Amino acid sequence: MKVIILLLTSTGQRIGSLSDLTLGNLTRIEEHGIYKLVIYESTNNEYYTYCSKEAANAINDYLAYRQRSSERISFSNVTQQWEPSGAPLIRQQFDSSDILQARHPKPMSTIAIRRVLVQQLVRCGLRTVEHPIATIPNSTKRCRKAVAIGNGFRKLAISSFIRARVNHEIRELLVDHATQLDQNYFRPSEEEVLEQYMLAEPFLTVDPNARLTQENQILTMDRNRLETRLERLEQACKDFL
Repeated sequence: MKVIILLLTSTGQRIGSLSDLTLGNLTRIEEHGIYKLVIYESTNNEYYTYCSKEAANAINDYLAYRQRSSERISFSNVTQQWEPSGAPLIRQQFDSSDILQARHPKPMSTIAIRRVLVQQLVRCGLRTVEHPIATIPNSTKRCRKAVAIGNGFRKLAISSFIRARVNHEIRELLVDHATQLDQNYFRPSEEEVLEQYMLAEPFLTVDPNARLTQENQILTMDRNRLETRLERLEQACKDFL
């Protein structure tokens, strides 16, 4: 659940794309401790985006658990990817004591992902269970909510990009809103897209403790850079005198 929620929150991808993700769709960006994700790979709708460091850590913990449960997966430092590439990123629940079941992962369907998400939101008190209208016999019609379960996470991610003042065209690319006109006139490099995503990465972090840790790390790095520049300046002044 942690992987599902943090992926939806930090990437803005659609729920329907989660079930198609495989380990081969993830490439670790070591410098930033995040993952690059290829969504809808090998289709006309293929695009790429990134996830937050918080989501990347959750993925690492989840895959490490699957390793401990005897699933045959491993991380390659050469390709910066998990192998085998065809294994599903989000697999069906399994009995960790059953080695045969653990070693044959099956992808979790979109319907199942939606169902567990709704259950989790109810447990957290963010949603209430509303049964079909009692006045209509045998009614199975679902009750609509103010915020759709899929678009709610997607809107949060897009709002975070806006709050971080991410370039509009790059923001559209990251959430798969790109128009043909944008692609014809503006084709940013992968480095440009990553740089813009990292501007929003703190806003996409859910856990306040993780956000504070990241902010402290950034401040420490900035202080170290400043101290290094001051030392160089002092040395240059001494050499000049």
